[in-house]
Amino acid sequence: MFVHTMAQITDIARATGIRRSKITMARPKICRRIGARPGVTLFKPRGVPACELDIVILEMDELEAVRLADLNGLYQEAAAEKMHVSRTTFGRMLGSAHHKIADALLHGKALAFNTEKKTAS
Repeated sequence: MFVHTMAQITDIARATGIRRSKITMARPKICRRIGARPGVTLFKPRGVPACELDIVILEMDELEAVRLADLNGLYQEAAAEKMHVSRTTFGRMLGSAHHKIADALLHGKALAFNTEKKTAS
């Protein structure tokens, strides 16, 4: 179970009877370097209105991982360095992106890019 503040940990511990030491805090997401933003924000099957489709959302870090590894042909270690993340994190992002892209293509879903800029909180 992941929470963000000590007050939330205390509240959850009281409500569930779980010891506070068993409840962990979520690690903040590190800002990732994105080299290019897409010119479009949505791909969908031809001839089907977007309102009738399920939508799969691809995050910008996942799209950047696909661009570096698949389009530019970089090895995961070099691509991870460009994005300022570990190789294992890069591998998880790339795997997630491949899964989402395959889901959209094989099941006739729309593929949307989440291009909103995230700010540190």
